[in-house]
Amino acid sequence: SHALPQTQIDVARKVADFIGIPLMEVSTAEGSDEAYIRNDGHACFVCKTHLYSTLNAVANAFMEQYIDNNNLDGQSGSDQQKVILYNGTNADDTRDPTRLGLQESVCH
Repeated sequence: SHALPQTQIDVARKVADFIGIPLMEVSTAEGSDEAYIRNDGHACFVCKTHLYSTLNAVANAFMEQYIDNNNLDGQSGSDQQKVILYNGTNADDTRDPTRLGLQESVCH
């Protein structure tokens, strides 16, 4: 995302490398969304909508690949593993009505 400072991307890359986990970088499109560009007080909400929609698509693709690679076709939806996304929000931030991006995250 162009909304994320390069320094934070660099830190994420270094942490992933240091702890030995893969890091998948994906693009989001909030920068082309008129509501985001207009920035009428809801830019965080729009940005999180794009972020979580993208992350859900990545998670679904990952699970499809996992199921295919492990010959798990035919399992019912309730039998399949689910990907759980965490966002690292501070607990007290969830009570802040001005955190519109967090309100959007509840939808996903």
